[in-house]
Amino acid sequence: MIGDLLSTLLALDSRTWRTLPSLLFKPGFLSIEYFAGRRVRYVSPVRLFIFLCLTTFLVMRLSSDWTIDVSKVELEMAQVKDNFNSEQNVIVEGPESSERSTTKGIETGLNQAITNIDQGFLQIVSLPVSWSDWTNKEIAKARKNINRVSEDPNRFKKAFFSALPSTLLVMVPIFAMMLWVLYVFKRRLYMEHLIVTLHSHAFICFSLLLATLMMDAQEWLKNFRWIEVVFSWGLMFLVGWIPIYLLMMQKRIYQQSWLITLIKYTFLATSYPVLLAFCAAVTALYSLAEL
Repeated sequence: MIGDLLSTLLALDSRTWRTLPSLLFKPGFLSIEYFAGRRVRYVSPVRLFIFLCLTTFLVMRLSSDWTIDVSKVELEMAQVKDNFNSEQNVIVEGPESSERSTTKGIETGLNQAITNIDQGFLQIVSLPVSWSDWTNKEIAKARKNINRVSEDPNRFKKAFFSALPSTLLVMVPIFAMMLWVLYVFKRRLYMEHLIVTLHSHAFICFSLLLATLMMDAQEWLKNFRWIEVVFSWGLMFLVGWIPIYLLMMQKRIYQQSWLITLIKYTFLATSYPVLLAFCAAVTALYSLAEL
């Protein structure tokens, strides 16, 4: 049964190669085709989103390295201290002290982040007693695991990127509900907004996947200057294309004036990232607690 599920999600056929270019370069095209009943020739929105979401965060998990290069930190600190000591005649701390100060800085930062999440939201919102007890236990567990993370940040990275797809999956129906509220007078079904949300989030995941691969390629081929330049331009294109794409997608699907579209787009572009950032912070806290 698991094999059949993976085959359904990951199988590559002609529909895949027809879907991905349209997803990347034609804002709103796949959603419009879906609403028009032309669905067989393209990958289904749910399958497309799940495939790209899982693939993107798997590649990000494998490609990034959160290990702190203590020797590099020591070198930078030594250079600063040499400049200072040349004038003040102060004794330079050894590498052990540099490593301790770096580790202490990580622990302090993580403790402060946990405190901000706890006091900034969890203590303000009136949660049921069972939920409050659970969050307090998770926070206590997270604080206990800070030492492990400061020693090996990649341990936290693996847990965090493994949990992010679930977080994004939870955010999809929330964003669809926001679209439904904003376009309630368009008399569209909630499922239509959900299809739009799946396609827009699939595009974002695909863009992040391409950006990650390009940054990895830059690192692998850094001796070839022209390749680094090409990928730098590619990354700049993706950064600029994402907001333009989402705006054009919203305009083409909902068929409202540019002014109304810009107002609603601005609201979504400011409110949704805040909500997404909060959920990512809670995911990070949970990942830290469950190490």
